[in-house]
Amino acid sequence: MYIRQCTLETYPLGNYLRIDNAAAAALYLFPSSLQQSQQQALLPLSAKSSGASRASSLACALSAGGGISSVYALMSRWCSTQLGARRLFTCMSQPLVDKKKIEERYDIVELFQTDEAFRRQVFCSHFKHVFDLDRLAGRFHRLASAANDLDADAAPRGKKGGIFSRVKLTLEDLVKLYDCAVECTSLETTLRGYAGIHRESLEKAFTEPLSEAVKSFSTFINLVEFTIDMEEAKHGSFVISRRFDSELASLLDKKEELRSRMNRERQKAEDDIPFASRKRDAEIVKLIEDNTMGFVLRVTKKDQSAVLVRENEKN
Repeated sequence: MYIRQCTLETYPLGNYLRIDNAAAAALYLFPSSLQQSQQQALLPLSAKSSGASRASSLACALSAGGGISSVYALMSRWCSTQLGARRLFTCMSQPLVDKKKIEERYDIVELFQTDEAFRRQVFCSHFKHVFDLDRLAGRFHRLASAANDLDADAAPRGKKGGIFSRVKLTLEDLVKLYDCAVECTSLETTLRGYAGIHRESLEKAFTEPLSEAVKSFSTFINLVEFTIDMEEAKHGSFVISRRFDSELASLLDKKEELRSRMNRERQKAEDDIPFASRKRDAEIVKLIEDNTMGFVLRVTKKDQSAVLVRENEKN
């Protein structure tokens, strides 16, 4: 069952500059607490390596830190996601020496630096919707490995405490991957619409590989839309679509009715309280779900005085 599942290739060490820890410390490339974890962090997070996970987590934590004591700490301040912080760490840990690849990377940097509108569209409109795909890929790899081991041992799938009980993969993870795939479709359209400098470099480095990825995810997108209730997912509830069972459909209808009643109570409370900072189409009273108290109504601290005044008037 493992035939043609793995490949062994020679790692192209000649494409990267090798820097030892002493040189990296002298150049202040990374924070001192990150130097010891440098070699482990070079591994992809999808690999089954706890060292890589710890080092990558440390890199992400430092990217949101306070003082600037290294080149990495300076540049990571512009990383908007943990995924981006890890990519930056990898690029700085493995500097390119191939002239052609360096020029391609400089072309990409230059086009984003010169075209501010395009840069904002890509980074602000698309990247903020991308989940941490490295961690999600690791879960899928563990699930695939668990399935192979389970088939090899011929163990019952529902056995309590079995290997599947250790795989943390949920419907929410599938929806997050679905959201990323849908966002990549929109991102591909944006990239193809670019007509500025270094367009060829952009197509080679991002547009063409992204197009292939979008095509490979088309079946997955259709599967998620068919099996998972996407309307419930918008409210943070990840359940199987109601089309598969009439009883499930009835329960979801009751749930929607209760949610509608709670929203009416929220609106009633907001209309009853004379808030000073009322804005058009803005919800001042929020309906939230608390782990201990269930669904409750909440206002910000600055609007708390209006609630107390209204409560005293009623008393």
